Amino acid sequence: MEHILHFRLVLPSGLFKECDCTSVFFTAKDNENGENGGGVGIKPGHTNMISVISDPGTLKIKTENEAIEYKLSGGFLEVKDNIVTVLTEKTPN
Repeated sequence: MEHILHFRLVLPSGLFKECDCTSVFFTAKDNENGENGGGVGIKPGHTNMISVISDPGTLKIKTENEAIEYKLSGGFLEVKDNIVTVLTEKTPN
């Protein structure tokens, strides 16, 4: 098992942010009513998954040197083989 995740944040215009990180945390949309499903943490070795990000949602990325936080207006998150890809329509705050 690797000890890092590779992270990509993608907008319709293209790649917004790419980095290696130690963890990712986001707020998931949980049901058809659009209610917040709570926080999900992802560390290296996490099982593959796809999730809907709540609107509004929070995305936190921790690297070895910094913590980055974005406010998102929905989107999708995929984890596959220690690669975390977030697709969102608007530039995060």
